Amino acid sequence: MKFQIIIISVFILVGKVLSQPDTSNEIAHQIIYKTYNCQFEKAINQVDSLLQLSPSSIEYNYFRGMIFYRHWLYKEQFKRNAEDKEKSNELLNSFFETFQATSQICDSILKLNPDDERALFYGGAAYGFIGIYYARAEELYTAASEGKKGLEYHERLKNKKPDWIDAYLSEAIFNFHASQVPWYLEAILWILGRSGDEEKALEILELLSEQGNYSRYEAQELLLSLYIRRHELKATERLYSEIEKELPGMKYYLTTNLIWDCWRNKEEKFAAELVSEKLEKSKWTDVEQHRKELGVIYILLANTYWKLNENQRAIIYWEKVVNENCLPEESGWLKLVLANSYKNAGKEDEAIQLYEEIIRSSPNGSTKEKAEEAIQKIKEKI
Repeated sequence: MKFQIIIISVFILVGKVLSQPDTSNEIAHQIIYKTYNCQFEKAINQVDSLLQLSPSSIEYNYFRGMIFYRHWLYKEQFKRNAEDKEKSNELLNSFFETFQATSQICDSILKLNPDDERALFYGGAAYGFIGIYYARAEELYTAASEGKKGLEYHERLKNKKPDWIDAYLSEAIFNFHASQVPWYLEAILWILGRSGDEEKALEILELLSEQGNYSRYEAQELLLSLYIRRHELKATERLYSEIEKELPGMKYYLTTNLIWDCWRNKEEKFAAELVSEKLEKSKWTDVEQHRKELGVIYILLANTYWKLNENQRAIIYWEKVVNENCLPEESGWLKLVLANSYKNAGKEDEAIQLYEEIIRSSPNGSTKEKAEEAIQKIKEKI
């Protein structure tokens, strides 16, 4: 799994780039904002309306694929059941099919005019997304081949037009990921013909986070991860707050990503304190529409505090996910986790009360059996 994630990360470098397309600047910004603000339905409706007028538009087809991709990332982050998994797979296939079609259009244009800037950009980006798809399917050498095509297209574009600032995001993303590639993935970098430089990634990402046109949101999201990796915690907190303020619809996705990044870089205490304070002080007005996402954040916080051996704080967030009924389909095992937490903290009366509630509400199944076993052990101990 770790192998697959790293390979996907390497090929993300092309697919995530946004550039100055030959379309209305205002329209492009509207689509990009809605997409990164997790307003996927509004974004796809706007693009589909535009495609009815210009069905062969490279830009609008590309934006359509980008929306599917970002929606897939979001769905993967919060999938909890078979229905979520099915929707995630649909989005995965949709972004693949869309970028396959986009790459074919761009290739046709480049056969007639090898220097067409728009075709070089969108074709390169499309091949990057195709590489991501194959990497996820663990077809790693196909992924490398497709990703290399994208890299070559973007190199040609930058050589022809070096002031195309947003196109440099591809270089930043590659350097971010490739600078951490372990030895057993060096063969993939050999195929790509390059290695990574974290300092170069930092330089470009900070530039684009301030001055990027269409690439700014993507640069900020990646820069946040880089700050965490570098343990630059004040910069992390500042940028997290800036993104959350500008893209309020992204806050659930952004927050879960931040916690995972902190886990990977042994900054669990920072994540716990930052996110707990955010939840206590901020007024997230859309929680009724995002109970599932909030529940996932509560679970991550509970597990973070457990990793820190702060069991009383962990219990607070297990209580929240249960009492606020964030994940009703999973209430049985969540109550069991909370009851076990009470037991481990020496709160045996609370544990027994919750175990008995589980038994009453679960007529059969493993959850009921585990609750009965736990009560019996407590009684034997007494």
